[in-house]
Amino acid sequence: MVARVHRDRHGAAIFNVSNAMVSLTAVNASCTPLRAQRWNAAGVPSDELMANAVAARRAQWDNLVWQVPVLSLTAQAFWFTTALGVGVSRTARVVSALLSLIVTLLSPSLMARHRQAEVADALWLQACERNVIGSSEPVHGPAWRVRRDATNIDAGWIGRFTPMPRAYGTRAIGLSLLSVAALAVLVVAIAGSNLLK
Repeated sequence: MVARVHRDRHGAAIFNVSNAMVSLTAVNASCTPLRAQRWNAAGVPSDELMANAVAARRAQWDNLVWQVPVLSLTAQAFWFTTALGVGVSRTARVVSALLSLIVTLLSPSLMARHRQAEVADALWLQACERNVIGSSEPVHGPAWRVRRDATNIDAGWIGRFTPMPRAYGTRAIGLSLLSVAALAVLVVAIAGSNLLK
């Protein structure tokens, strides 16, 4: 992922991000090696190169934040299928429910760490956009979130009635609630109840 800073016809900064991968020895449009262009004599990367690296890292953290719930739900489906399956031994039920509980307790924590790193990079990029680029309208951080939340989704009457809670908190709560189900299955399996037969 590469982020580039451009100026529009009014002089406002535009921070574009593309999915192209660029190495330090790659060649840009003017056929000048990036290493020669973006590193100073002391070997310190330029602001643009650092912004590119942080933008790419922020996007990677953002992807990881949303992969955790997907992988956790996939694991939950497997463990609950085993724990609630017909003809499954009591030991298999207990182990499956216990593993399900462990996954549900670890997932929000992992998701939170990824989110923390993504937010830290977004705040760094926002500061860079304001202080280095001079943009009055950053495209990262809380300023962008406010603009996004104020944007009409243009879905007619359905859009007015569609709840739009914060996605991260909703997913974290949802994953945590699965721990209650896993705990209930674990208790029933340990107790040897006929409910699961």
